[in-house]
Amino acid sequence: MLGRRLGDPEFGRGGTPGSVRVLLVEDNDNARRLIAEVLRAAGYEGLYIAPSAEEALAVLPVVEPDLIVCDWHLPGMSGVELVRQVRTAEVRLDTSIPNVEVAVVMLTGRRTKSAVDAARDAGVDEFVIKPFSTASLIERVEAAFRRRRPFVRSQQYLGPDRRRRGSRAYSGLLKRACDVIAAAPEPLLIAEQRAQLIREASASLSSYLAAAGSEPDTEVVCAHSDAIASLMRLAPEDLATGEAVIAHLGALVRKRAPMWLEAS
Repeated sequence: MLGRRLGDPEFGRGGTPGSVRVLLVEDNDNARRLIAEVLRAAGYEGLYIAPSAEEALAVLPVVEPDLIVCDWHLPGMSGVELVRQVRTAEVRLDTSIPNVEVAVVMLTGRRTKSAVDAARDAGVDEFVIKPFSTASLIERVEAAFRRRRPFVRSQQYLGPDRRRRGSRAYSGLLKRACDVIAAAPEPLLIAEQRAQLIREASASLSSYLAAAGSEPDTEVVCAHSDAIASLMRLAPEDLATGEAVIAHLGALVRKRAPMWLEAS
């Protein structure tokens, strides 16, 4: 069973991935499993699952998530309508929604400007286009949760500040003018080197899960999870060891999955 059950002990709220409660709303079994594995590999262990928007709304008061990752296309109510329901709860005096400011990442195969605008106007924090890489998903999750924008309450709109075009550092689809994103606390080159290592480890995990089918080797998945977590914490002076970590993952995958490697 992916994710924690509703009766599990209270999670901490220390800001680390392991202390974050994530509600994943996805009806497709394969997509749900892949996304859950990617999130767990990045350290998000407090994971709850809802296969529909209606079920997500039902469990929100119990789970009280810090982050919602939801698909646009869901049976019944859409993901966009789910976000709209969450954001407007205060106006509708709906006390079943514990936190209208919860961070939201929307997953969709839609690439049109109208789709992006609809998600933005509903109050989505970040937008991920399918098919996506594991690195891009984690990047948007981190952006939604760690780089929160001011929450706007007006007669026309309820949700995170939509203005992002003023920031050259932001490259996401929901970019709008005037948002100021804090400068990175370390040289850009070092940050990019670390990000590249994380992308390589994430790509290795994604390729393995796609090839391993319904029964992946737990040790391989856990090794990738630990590697990604360690790379996120890697000090600048230790970046050289990151290459050894990536090489170890490659060797482990080749050792545990020789059959599909030979066929590929």
